[in-house]
Amino acid sequence: MFTTFVLMCHVITKECVALKDVRGLHDTQEQCMIRAVELSSDITSQLPQMLAVQYKCLKNKGEAT
Repeated sequence: MFTTFVLMCHVITKECVALKDVRGLHDTQEQCMIRAVELSSDITSQLPQMLAVQYKCLKNKGEAT
């Protein structure tokens, strides 16, 4: 299972924010990357001054019991 992260930066101020997908986990790294592209596109359409500069899919190690 993978968690999606997207790093978005403001095109003028260069300030950046890392966003974690709250939709849920993804079974494969490919699904995770597809979600990253989807997230960055959605954010850019709502906030055109923001630009996705990096994507990351982290494999979850599971929960402690």
